[in-house]
Amino acid sequence: MDIFTLSSSAYLSLQGTTLLLTPSLLVSLTALEPRRPTDLETYLSRALGLTLIILALQILLHSNFLPSASSSSAAPSTSQDINPYDQPSLIVTTGYHALTAFHLYTQLTRNQSNFAFSLGCACSSLLFCLGMWTILFGGSQGRFSKTTGADKHTGNWPFGNAASAKAQKKEWKGQGRKEI
Repeated sequence: MDIFTLSSSAYLSLQGTTLLLTPSLLVSLTALEPRRPTDLETYLSRALGLTLIILALQILLHSNFLPSASSSSAAPSTSQDINPYDQPSLIVTTGYHALTAFHLYTQLTRNQSNFAFSLGCACSSLLFCLGMWTILFGGSQGRFSKTTGADKHTGNWPFGNAASAKAQKKEWKGQGRKEI
């Protein structure tokens, strides 16, 4: 989850900073003919830039990269302490990247090939895939036995797992009963 959080925040900050500082550059990159941006386009691009920067900071705050409390408070004692906002913010951010990639893809198919749209589509698609991977595989702590440390998700179907701890334990208990 750390890689997705940092890369997503960096990408949103890059987009927000670009919108905030140079709205005329983005209008000239995305328009078919070069022109100066209107006052409304400048205002909306700067407002969207601030929104993207705030969203990037919120992602970092909800994932505990930036501390939201004072530094004198005790840090989580174990890796089992989970932030309740991790998974919801991950799902919302992944959904944002999916919708952004879809929107940019439709803009690419409607217009001629545009470098700005294709680069944005590629970055959003990559972050969507990384977010989906993190949702599916990154958040789970796994089911491990407290006594043996063995993974409880292993099974013996369709092929027997003779080296598993469970099979060895059954064999050991079976031998112990025969001797008594």
